Amino acid sequence: MVKSRMNSADVAASVACMRRWINYRVSNVYDITPKLYQFKLSKSGGEDKEGHKTFILMESAVRAHTTTYAREKNSMPSNFCLKLRKHLRTKRLEKITQLGLDRIIDFAFGQGEACYHVILELYAQGNLVLTDCNYEILTLLRSYRDNERDFAILARHKYPIETFRERPELSLRSMEQRLLSAEPANTGPQADHTTLKTSVMDLLPALGPMICEHCIIECGLQSSRRIDDEPLSEAEVGMLFEAFSKFYAWLDRCLVEEVPGYVLYKELQGTGDSDCTKEIYQDCTPLLFQPQKDMLVKSFDTFDDALDEFFAQSETQKDALQRQQQKAAAYSKVEKVKADHERRVQALEREVDKSQLRARLIEENLEEVDAAIAAVNQVIASGMAWEEVANLIKQETKAGNPVAALVHSLQLERNQVTLRLRDPTSFDEGMSDDDEDNLHHGQGSGGEPNFHNVEVDLSLSAYKNVERHFSSKKKHAHKQQKTLDSNDIALKQAERKAQMALKKVKQVAKISQMRKVFWFEKFNWFITTENFLVVGGRDAQQNEMVVKKYLKGRNLYVHADLHGASSCVLINHSDDEVPAASLSQAGAFCVCRSQAWDSKIVTSAWWVYSNQVSKTAPTGEYLTTGSFMVRGRKNFLPPTPLVMGYGLLFMLDDLSLPNHIGERRSVPKGELGDFMERASQSAARSVTFRTSDQQTGSVNADVEPDFIGCPQSSGLSGNASDEETVDCQEQEAHHYAHGEADEATDEVETMSYERDSDELHESVETDPRLSQEEMSADGEDQEESTQEAQDRDPLSSLDCTGLREPSLTEAGGPESQLSGSKYAFDQADALDDVPRLEQSKEAGERH
Repeated sequence: MVKSRMNSADVAASVACMRRWINYRVSNVYDITPKLYQFKLSKSGGEDKEGHKTFILMESAVRAHTTTYAREKNSMPSNFCLKLRKHLRTKRLEKITQLGLDRIIDFAFGQGEACYHVILELYAQGNLVLTDCNYEILTLLRSYRDNERDFAILARHKYPIETFRERPELSLRSMEQRLLSAEPANTGPQADHTTLKTSVMDLLPALGPMICEHCIIECGLQSSRRIDDEPLSEAEVGMLFEAFSKFYAWLDRCLVEEVPGYVLYKELQGTGDSDCTKEIYQDCTPLLFQPQKDMLVKSFDTFDDALDEFFAQSETQKDALQRQQQKAAAYSKVEKVKADHERRVQALEREVDKSQLRARLIEENLEEVDAAIAAVNQVIASGMAWEEVANLIKQETKAGNPVAALVHSLQLERNQVTLRLRDPTSFDEGMSDDDEDNLHHGQGSGGEPNFHNVEVDLSLSAYKNVERHFSSKKKHAHKQQKTLDSNDIALKQAERKAQMALKKVKQVAKISQMRKVFWFEKFNWFITTENFLVVGGRDAQQNEMVVKKYLKGRNLYVHADLHGASSCVLINHSDDEVPAASLSQAGAFCVCRSQAWDSKIVTSAWWVYSNQVSKTAPTGEYLTTGSFMVRGRKNFLPPTPLVMGYGLLFMLDDLSLPNHIGERRSVPKGELGDFMERASQSAARSVTFRTSDQQTGSVNADVEPDFIGCPQSSGLSGNASDEETVDCQEQEAHHYAHGEADEATDEVETMSYERDSDELHESVETDPRLSQEEMSADGEDQEESTQEAQDRDPLSSLDCTGLREPSLTEAGGPESQLSGSKYAFDQADALDDVPRLEQSKEAGERH
């Protein structure tokens, strides 16, 4: 039998494992079912300074453990859940204790007068109680009275914590007194024989039958041994004492450390085409008890993990069983409708055959039928009673009257008579008695095999009776045809109702494995083709958070002078400069998420180093939330089309990780041509983008990537004031949005692989923001820096904005498309906490 609730040892082990969540604060409380509640706990700080969170499940009378599975929650919280939220939110979990050896857990939140206790009862019907610091009940799931122990669990009453069962004292003397002098409770022929198990349970009632039986079997004794007939020896009592001492030592261990857990299961062989075996979980235990050691076992590091896995799989199995039952019940109605129609058609077909047979028999025995009708009518007209008429017919039949012999029975109340008519075509083979009974509606006992009972109407002649039966035949044949015609329609209606019934049935909450939500998922983010993470704020508060927490070291600040443009931070996880392609993609990301997208303005973004951005305002000025000061020169990026790509970020199983390592490596120079051809073909086949004119189309495979046209160190530099305030919410549109944008965009789009540094420098001179002195001073530096960048990395100068593939991922928040267990990482230069995007070999390295 599958385990459905916890025993005392389970509660002790679960409490030991849950103590690691002490000092976590309650973020929220959710009700999944009327008896199952989920407490979300979180703690700030940690190695990544992003905090940690966990979920504790408390189900009345069943379980208490943490979980890594997501369950569907109620859209509207119950009143009990709202009261829990009101009193427990932001409270710190201070203590988790088991009350004695009872199946009761006390969760203490807060300190002093602000302390609240959540008491979970795991016995009988269970309960979940919220009390104040003095254990006065504030709210609870159910109220009840216990007359045996003389207390009541009611609101505004004190919870009786003094009534719990303490751990029984274990001593060798008391065990010897109880087990060596055991006597039956009653005497006489109906005396109860005391077994070893019942005696031990009387001595240690709080341990439960499973623990007592485990200790008895561990000593090599039989739990069913009748100690009144076969008393224990002192050596056997000593072994039993040692076994219980080991269990008490295990309970003491639960007070100081976590304990492992075990899931017991059995395997079922697959049926049909499936030959795989299926694991059915049976029990979950922190100790491998002796009666369970022959079962298949799965080991877990902690009993908490074992409980989570056991109940998650149990719920999944129940969900599958319930869905199967619902489906079977819905489609059984369809089968009933189908069977009912078949039964009606067959009944009508039998009626047609019987009406035709009756008409043919009357038609072949016209004279005999007319004579019988006339004789019966004459007797009735004489005023003779109906009983006397029946007796007269019997007498005449015995006397050999052939007309009276035709009469089988009378139905004078319906003005009908049943005649036995010979079938000339039967040749004495006839029909069985059952078939004859069907023909005359169960009247009479039949007759000889070549005779059939036929009802005739006394008010009609033989010909009229033939006509009446033929009319009945036509009527039933017409009904049969209508039933056949409506059969398909009725079946379709029944199937449609079954489908609607399945949709209306409330589904059991789906369970799915929770994944780790990375710190950057609360922002707008994506990963460039060169594995650099770019994050941007969703609002002014997030802009403030992004810059203050993550703009440091070699990270870069990317922004655009547009209304709605967010502060973006490019996380530089390497010791080298950020490649120009990643800078261009970050700039396009910043521009596309501004007002330029709706206004269809082609403009450029810019970037600066982290030491150029500060929150210090000039004297007499004030910086609002999300606004920062940028000091020094801005490095403007070339204008980019308003193009955004999308990608699917998915997780891999542990066994699949070795197959995907290195898929995002840099492409060697000799493979560049073949790589670009494959990437273009893959992009034309699978990637779809939304452009500035808000249309959707596939990337052209003939499009060649363009040079960014900027050195890695400074990009396309422009003259900026030494001090300028960057407001992420209110900015004027860049001057490229008016006249220079089209010219600059055209020049960038006409760049090719053969363009040398002189042509690149000429494109820089078209920027009206640069003075002649700056261009003459920076020309040689830009030329040298561009050539060095191309020699070091031939892909660093490619414009990937127009050729983004699924690796250029833009995801929004924790509900992005992520599932599974592990991300695939490039071990060569993986960024800590940043998952790598996986794609096919064909398009996996397109820039």
